[in-house]
Amino acid sequence: MHKDFTPEQQIERARALRVNSTEVEKRLWYKLRSRQIDGHKFRRQHVVKHYILDFACDEHKLVVELDGGQHNHPEKILSDARRTEELIREGWRVLRFWNHEVIENMEGVVETIRTSLTGRGCARCTLGAKDLSVSDLCFTRDAAYLSHRERSKRSWAFRVRADVDSRDKPV
Repeated sequence: MHKDFTPEQQIERARALRVNSTEVEKRLWYKLRSRQIDGHKFRRQHVVKHYILDFACDEHKLVVELDGGQHNHPEKILSDARRTEELIREGWRVLRFWNHEVIENMEGVVETIRTSLTGRGCARCTLGAKDLSVSDLCFTRDAAYLSHRERSKRSWAFRVRADVDSRDKPV
């Protein structure tokens, strides 16, 4: 989302995105809507600052983003990292899933979201990393962080680089 849009324009854009949701967004929304995950309310295409988030739980400040192939390009990876960094500074936690994960492993995706909401911790979440910068966050495609039921070599995760002191920072 561009910073120069007015709040009214952002809301109109979010409404248009809700009407024109992708098939993958519709599938996940079917699982998140109507407080189906332990009574937690999610919003879709929710405006926060100058961003439109795919899904958000305001109560727990949890963002769920779905990424298609366009998010695999260097400039988009950097843009996503900057966006995540800004959301973290605002107190949000961010979960990212590839579209294929939602299609192939919906149960694991929902369980990862549930775990993040219940406070039992989640390796995929950027929990408590408010003092990290984009340079401290890196993306990994190894099988270290994934849904609870299945490991996928094409999954997103944020982790602190080895050269950053992480004693007080969750990984």
